[in-house]
Amino acid sequence: THTHTPALSPANDMSFRVCVIGAGAAGLAAARALLQVPTAMFDVTVLERSNRIGGTWCFHAADQGEFSPDSSMYKHLHTNLPCEIMAFPGFPFPPPPSEPSSFVHHTTVLKYLESFAQHYQLHQHIQFSTLVHSVQPLPAKNGQHDLEKGQQGAAVLRGRSAGFRVQVSRQQADGTAGPCEDLEFDGVLVCTGHYSVPYMPELPGLQPHFRGRVLHAHRYRDPADFAGQRVLLLGAGASGVDIAAELVQQAGCEVYLSSRSGAVPQLLREAGVRAVPEVARCAPDGSFEFVPASEQE
Repeated sequence: THTHTPALSPANDMSFRVCVIGAGAAGLAAARALLQVPTAMFDVTVLERSNRIGGTWCFHAADQGEFSPDSSMYKHLHTNLPCEIMAFPGFPFPPPPSEPSSFVHHTTVLKYLESFAQHYQLHQHIQFSTLVHSVQPLPAKNGQHDLEKGQQGAAVLRGRSAGFRVQVSRQQADGTAGPCEDLEFDGVLVCTGHYSVPYMPELPGLQPHFRGRVLHAHRYRDPADFAGQRVLLLGAGASGVDIAAELVQQAGCEVYLSSRSGAVPQLLREAGVRAVPEVARCAPDGSFEFVPASEQE
């Protein structure tokens, strides 16, 4: 790869060039807010690695590479918040004719985001199929700026800089990444979310002894993939509880839900989900051993 710096042409000499990384819900909201500032103060460019808006609300049946949204969306997911409180200010969800519930299907949320972008004419500011590799501050005219660790490990820029260098690559016709390019901006908003990198806990004995399928909820898509199987779910958070219900009700699975508390919501118990304690390890015969109740936190 090679690096070059394309010329950027701001809307006017006084505009502040802003890069918004990500065209999901946060990126679209940020772009609208910037573009609604009077006097066209901001020249906004949105960089989106996929070929569409929506971010985590884009459903993909399988991983489609680095230029696709790395989404946790699964086939039958409905929101766990009423759509009435999910809407952006001044742009409510339309009354859903096919969904009597306020807890709408994920496709309804995606259509809402697409309507939002169209209404506020955001597409003209979005560069699709553009993967961001790095963001680096440019040295100020006096050459002084420092990067420090802020809250939760975030980098904080102390002092003034001359802007930011954003290194990107574009998707080519064959699906691969093209050569790297350097783009320069006065400011950067990172709107990439925090649900794209799954955390896999280290479970003693799992790798050498378990012969079944191991899947993070981030990669779960369709209960039909597990039809009639015995499934152990680790974690009774929102996704664990929702997936457990799907597997029992739609795929006829024998489901065990493991959590530190060892508790399962009553509706799941009535559906046939079995509560088990926290998993301690996978035994040599491939079975699972659980932490005794006396040792639970």
